[in-house]
Amino acid sequence: MSTTAPIVWFADIDTDSHSIGTHAKKLATLTQAKFPLAPGFLITSHAYADFLTENLLDHKIKQLLSTISFEHADSLMQGEFLIKQLFDKAQVSQEFASELLDFVEQLGDEIILSIHETGSQEKKHTIKHVNSSEDLFDAVINLWMEMFTGNALYRRNGYRLDHIQTPAEIIVQKKIHADTAGTITHEKNTLVIVTKHPHENDHYILSKKNLTIIDRSLKHHSHLPKLSEDEILTLAKMAKRVQKHLFFPQEISWVIDDNLVYITEIKPVTNFPKNQSQKQIKLPLARGKGVTSFIKTGIVHIIDTEADLGHISEHDIIVMSHPVVNDLKKLKKARGVIITFLPPTHFSTTLRQHYISALISPNQKMHPFRNGQVITIHGGKGEIYLGGMIT
Repeated sequence: MSTTAPIVWFADIDTDSHSIGTHAKKLATLTQAKFPLAPGFLITSHAYADFLTENLLDHKIKQLLSTISFEHADSLMQGEFLIKQLFDKAQVSQEFASELLDFVEQLGDEIILSIHETGSQEKKHTIKHVNSSEDLFDAVINLWMEMFTGNALYRRNGYRLDHIQTPAEIIVQKKIHADTAGTITHEKNTLVIVTKHPHENDHYILSKKNLTIIDRSLKHHSHLPKLSEDEILTLAKMAKRVQKHLFFPQEISWVIDDNLVYITEIKPVTNFPKNQSQKQIKLPLARGKGVTSFIKTGIVHIIDTEADLGHISEHDIIVMSHPVVNDLKKLKKARGVIITFLPPTHFSTTLRQHYISALISPNQKMHPFRNGQVITIHGGKGEIYLGGMIT
């Protein structure tokens, strides 16, 4: 497709064209390589240039810019205000409007638009969500107006860039309504998958070498969606494929909708930790469900008979199968409790109400614990480790 077209699908972008920005080329490259991107298209810099010319904004803005003192905030604010008034009166051409509506109709009702100032100093501006065709043209014009905010003018002036000739592209993508959403980031030898929830997140850390899960931190709330083993593996494989395809690790924003994974945003990883810890990551001895989020280290004391309950010390972590409410007073003496049989829900609530640090690791009849072992229970992660406190 012609590189001068005002609108072009990601799948049709010429990735060798010098008139296409870096971010748009990346989306086009991944789309054409069949990666699961949210579908979308590009409103090219040619459409932006045509809009300025058709509304005589190129000449009018140039005149206004000649009156601005770029080192004074008041002058920049005044210039932004006057340019905005010009944009408020401007309109897109009938031909462009018709073509844009046709593209949007193929994407669906809800879309996300973001503008990218292209060139040697590529910069991303505001993102807008559009739910109807009535708001569409205003959203596009307002995004083009973002090229002339006070901050944008000041930054370009510092780089001695031409304010009118600097190209700008608008990326338009279908909004995916996610069942689950999160990010994948890279560290030196690991991948970190984060599932985002309101106010709290789940974390999964995988080895880059073989994609095994070496650590996890889960928020134990039944209403929060959790990733399955298959979903974790799918996301990790996708992150490695993206890195291989783009020759550099990327931070990926993803969503899962109706069991399908989509990439919604992607950007290079530039903040690798300078000093990687050389300490080997501890693998858990066992996993379960944390009743409380405390981290407690103590000595294993296995309760086999009721008489054993009479010999609990403050250093013990109790391992038992069928506790009853009458045991609570004695259990409060211990540093923590591991229950190896799934108790009634109300019992977990009672443990929590009595501030007893406990972890349920059900159906482990052949549990790996021995009297006298030093172990740590991590209620927040639902994991049990051999040895002292985890740092």
